[in-house]
Amino acid sequence: MALIKGFQANFTYFSGIITMAVLACLLVMGVKRYKRTDKKWHLKFAISFLVLFMIHATFS
Repeated sequence: MALIKGFQANFTYFSGIITMAVLACLLVMGVKRYKRTDKKWHLKFAISFLVLFMIHATFS
């Protein structure tokens, strides 16, 4: 959405970008979780994604 509307330097866009980066890491760790080589990183990224998304959704 930020690319369609034009990027602005505010908290909503920054929190969304950080949340999307954590989501991308979560997806990669999900593949590693399937192969059992993640060492609980999937759970750590899931919790951090949940917290960041709640912050993003609350303050936007």
